[in-house]
Amino acid sequence: MALVLFFFFILVLINLLLKGTLLTKKGIHAQNKVYQAGTGIALVFAVLQAPYFYYYTSGFLALFIIATYVGCLLILTTVLLVPIIQRKKVTLFHKSGVIIAMVIATASFFYGSEIMERMDWKLRQPQRNLIVEKVLSGQLKGETIKLDCFPPISNGGNEIMVDRNAQGATTVTFYVDRGSLDHYSAFVFTTDSLKIREIERKIQSANPERNKKLGEHWFRISK
Repeated sequence: MALVLFFFFILVLINLLLKGTLLTKKGIHAQNKVYQAGTGIALVFAVLQAPYFYYYTSGFLALFIIATYVGCLLILTTVLLVPIIQRKKVTLFHKSGVIIAMVIATASFFYGSEIMERMDWKLRQPQRNLIVEKVLSGQLKGETIKLDCFPPISNGGNEIMVDRNAQGATTVTFYVDRGSLDHYSAFVFTTDSLKIREIERKIQSANPERNKKLGEHWFRISK
């Protein structure tokens, strides 16, 4: 729905550009109002880009969603840049807002996921510890547990995976990226000594940024 509104507003802006909007004070004032509204929308979408990509995109579908989102934002900022490049009389909010939106959107595209992951781990670790405690105590049961957290505590569906071995050791998986097929990345809590040794071997041989120990019984893994 948001993307549909996004496209609609872009069409309105393009229509204004093609018509050149009446060169009257009233026409210029109306045009500036539309441009300011567009600038506000661009800023909102730029700020929301990193959290939206991090929490709500995963697997093959993520490529389509990200491409559509970035494409819409790129078109909108391009349309808003035209009057600035043409040196038309625009408001300070329009001019500065477009530049800020472009900087935020570009930075979040390249570094947003990494920053969001670090923030999500640090800020929500107590929440994950509480969920693990409920799993260990039996308050939360099942191999796949659907949670009601906003934003998702486990990306790609708000589901955590619980694995218990014959000796009673427990592994709880919180997805960072649900991925596709058998490929995924996740925050993992485990008391399984065999799994801990397996992860530690992987940490030594694989990318240390994608596979690392986060704390006692806690790991970040990528498969």
